[in-house]
Amino acid sequence: MEVLLLLYSVLHVRLYASVILGLMYSILFEALEWLPLLQRSYDSTGWGTGLEGSGSDTLRWLGPAKALLHLCAHVIGIHLFIMSEVRSRSTFLKVGQAIMHGKDLEVEKALKERMIHSVMPQQVADELMKQGDDEGGGENSGKRYSSGACSTSAVSVGGGGGGGASQAQSATSTKNYAYNNHKRKKTSIHRGQIIFRPFNMKRMEPVSILFADIVGFTRMSANKSAPALVGLLNDLFGRFDRLCELTCCEKISTLGDCYYCVAGCPEPRPDHANCCVEMGLGMIQAIEQFCQETCETVNMRVGVHTGTVLCGILGMKRFKFDVWSNDVNLANLMEQLGVAGKVHLSEATVRFLGDHYQREDGRVAERAGESVVEKLKGKWLVTSYIS
Repeated sequence: MEVLLLLYSVLHVRLYASVILGLMYSILFEALEWLPLLQRSYDSTGWGTGLEGSGSDTLRWLGPAKALLHLCAHVIGIHLFIMSEVRSRSTFLKVGQAIMHGKDLEVEKALKERMIHSVMPQQVADELMKQGDDEGGGENSGKRYSSGACSTSAVSVGGGGGGGASQAQSATSTKNYAYNNHKRKKTSIHRGQIIFRPFNMKRMEPVSILFADIVGFTRMSANKSAPALVGLLNDLFGRFDRLCELTCCEKISTLGDCYYCVAGCPEPRPDHANCCVEMGLGMIQAIEQFCQETCETVNMRVGVHTGTVLCGILGMKRFKFDVWSNDVNLANLMEQLGVAGKVHLSEATVRFLGDHYQREDGRVAERAGESVVEKLKGKWLVTSYIS
């Protein structure tokens, strides 16, 4: 019987194959057991009287009893086989669902990381995600702050003393305190609730900053609808975003028709100035190709300056990675004093370039006046690169 149970539970074949093998085993087992008995009976009494005598009654009920026993063993084996199949299929479905759930989580995580990396550099995003538990700590500290205020209130109320006048005065002060506390809760935020992550700000030097502005944008937008204009800007800025990836620059933001990015921030790199120059030259070529494809007459005015920046993230909602410093303002001014179709450079940027590019005098005095030159004297030696 054990062999039959093992046949159904261990041997991984189809049910009909298990039943056929089990029936063959039962028939063969009983045949091998009955053949010697019948042979001895034939040798002793002959076939005519083999079933007569004292053992005839035993032989009559032994056959049906063994058949019933084999039938029960087959029924138990089929039950074990079906339960084993149910368990294996259930396990397979659970494992498959777990794998699909894991893949869905991976896709969701990749999408979330892509969205986060689209608004801030990967290095900054990784630091913020590692600090994700700080929000819970801030909420706990806010709760502790609130409980402390309540205990202070209880102490002040309990110190009212014994007389009726003092009790009335204590009740009045309690009402005033409760009203002021309720009003303060509406208009104030606990210190622990403000902090959802540690303040993230870094000082980096040297960093090259590029500002670029579309010359002729106002004229181009005068005769176009808002959807058409937004579509053109999306096409143009999409090309600039691809250039940022190719030149290893980090896009900061777009301000109307102004596009600005940095190199050497948040990850330092020695060729930051070359990256910004190549980015500027690529933008000029990209807008020329854009004009050929769209029959527009616009150009790019690019300014680059190198200096020190503070980079990081401020605020709690709709925050983004940004840079701040006087050198950022100088880079913006370089763009404003530049010439369309050329990359306007400061002296600080030229120091990091060497003789890799052919330069010409920027002639800022002719366009901006001597007062601007005197103001910027000692900071810039203004030059331009021809695209």
